[in-house]
Amino acid sequence: MLITSGRSICLIGNAVDEYGRDAFKSIFIRGGKIEDIQSGRVDLDTGQWEIIDLSEADLIFPGFINLHTHTDYNIFPLWTSPVLWKSRHQWRANNEYRTHIKEFKAFIENSWTDHQDLISRAASYIHHDHQLLFKKDLVATQSILAEFLSEVRKMHGIVTELQAVAGGTTLIQQTMDLSKESNEEKSFIIRNTGNLTDLDLIGNKTIESVVDFFRPTPGMSGDPAAANGNTANFATEQRGGLSQFIQEVKGGNQTRLATIAHLAEGRSGNLLPGPDEYSRNEFVAFVDACSKNTIGACLRHANLSLTHVNGINTEDDQHLHFLQDNHISLIWSPVSNLLLYGDTVSAEKLVAAGVNVCLGSDWAPSGSKHVWDELKFAYQLSQNIGRPIPTVELYKMASMNATSALGGLKCGQIQKGFFADFFILRRDVTNQSPMDALINLDDRAVLATIVNGRIVYGSPEIYDKLGVLDYETISKSEGKVAQTKAVSINKQLDFKLGKSLALLDELFGHYTSKVLSEPNLKRTKLLSADDELYRKKIAQVLQMASGRTF
Repeated sequence: MLITSGRSICLIGNAVDEYGRDAFKSIFIRGGKIEDIQSGRVDLDTGQWEIIDLSEADLIFPGFINLHTHTDYNIFPLWTSPVLWKSRHQWRANNEYRTHIKEFKAFIENSWTDHQDLISRAASYIHHDHQLLFKKDLVATQSILAEFLSEVRKMHGIVTELQAVAGGTTLIQQTMDLSKESNEEKSFIIRNTGNLTDLDLIGNKTIESVVDFFRPTPGMSGDPAAANGNTANFATEQRGGLSQFIQEVKGGNQTRLATIAHLAEGRSGNLLPGPDEYSRNEFVAFVDACSKNTIGACLRHANLSLTHVNGINTEDDQHLHFLQDNHISLIWSPVSNLLLYGDTVSAEKLVAAGVNVCLGSDWAPSGSKHVWDELKFAYQLSQNIGRPIPTVELYKMASMNATSALGGLKCGQIQKGFFADFFILRRDVTNQSPMDALINLDDRAVLATIVNGRIVYGSPEIYDKLGVLDYETISKSEGKVAQTKAVSINKQLDFKLGKSLALLDELFGHYTSKVLSEPNLKRTKLLSADDELYRKKIAQVLQMASGRTF
């Protein structure tokens, strides 16, 4: 994370606690941390503190935590999958997935430089003389191309992170390359689980993200015609990530604070009859691997979080006890599960069994824009299928539950000594409860998202209150709601949102027109309120799921 603030701020207003209750507080922020919290309004030395005095309608939430996300896909629209699948290993082998997502992402990040016209266009956005590219000195040309790539990756990275920040997210799972199974430790404007400095961790302990603990052998077909076939006969082949995890646990968790891993992702048999057989086998194989390696006592202190885990049988007490007894958290991504499989795990049973459940938005091609949207979707889904999960439980899934899953970091709550990360919403009426506001408000109500003590995103009103001059309003081309918001990013990053969006749109348009022959396919909008296609698809998924219970 490269975002900072040198200001000492007193934030005065209604702060929401871990139980979803609000109380009037004066919150003192310095050096990216909450230095002190006092009840009520405090008389201040205005020479020492800059004051943000919020209105009675405003609510200060802790910044949200998204433990399952791949932010580098955030510019992509929702993928129209050719079929509902049984297993994640099917669609990852599908040709449409490769061209519409995997190769598309590779183009945005790297291979656009194979096109001389795009190099010339990029030069006009990056403040360089593109004529230098045509020098005979190959070394110089390669050097400049490397600089171009770095600049475009920065533009792409900040834009994708901004989508998360706009929804109140201030800490994300480290970005994982789904193809290479490698992880990116650096982020620009948001905290990242892969960066020890972001998390204020001292020593050699890390938080590791793992793409797969297992894979099927032989590999599954990506042919839509085979999507509903029986997957029971695919063997569960253990990957290196699981071996490394077991060795770490056996050694007493000396180098890892926590681990986040995908496991058993597929149809769960909750909203549709019959689970994915392979996913069920994968979950059982993981339980067996832990048992055979006798890591029980140390496993309870490993701070393991498993993503999806649709293969769990929530009717089997042994499965539930395995998670609960070993302090294993589950990260729930209902939007992605329903878009890809038409099904999702029975989260209310996990909550009732005492399992620590967190929320994750997954990725833009089959997920929500951010964890706030995921929370609202999860609430509506649970209500519609007649298995309601209290709003305060969903709120915890995006905040303190995630903190617990990571071993107790100083985030997810508004407390002295914690990170100065906040999400501020403006209520319609002052007597609206915080939990009701969280569910019913949308992008229009976002007053600010503060990361590391800096107002990264929000209404120009809050910047003007502080006398902040270095903010950039969002272009009206991004939407009616977006144009009422602004961003403020440290000058040393040399980032301009308008230019970055314009360049990404050019790269996006080249690929959709020249490769996909789908010129009408556009980049997803930053905000849900401005993205009619996104909202329509999410509503359709919710309607589909609500009618498929049994």
